[in-house]
Amino acid sequence: MRPLTEEETLVMFQKIAKYIGENLQLLVDRPDDTYCFQLHNYRVYYVSENILKLAANISGNKLVSLGTCFGKFTKTHNFHLHVTALDYLAPYAKYKVSGSEVRFQKSQAWWRTPLILALGRQR
Repeated sequence: MRPLTEEETLVMFQKIAKYIGENLQLLVDRPDDTYCFQLHNYRVYYVSENILKLAANISGNKLVSLGTCFGKFTKTHNFHLHVTALDYLAPYAKYKVSGSEVRFQKSQAWWRTPLILALGRQR
């Protein structure tokens, strides 16, 4: 496990900035604890520095995961966000769809989906 290089940090921050914009600074400088991004097996983890110090005793080949996986770097050095980063990005998001989300959570939109409509036409 190692810290991100300048190039990797730039690519990752450009991708995250598409979703949270200028709030990227709030993600890095949190008031509760100091967090950092670490790279392990092409995957980027968002981990507290306290946990990172405790995990220093574990060898790299035995370490499976540490912190929250934010995404991974492809072989062409592109960055892909993972769904596990959503809990950390959602509070800082630029664009939110709260009305549709509430309808979906209350199951009021299930009958309007194209799959249900297609199944209804086959009968």
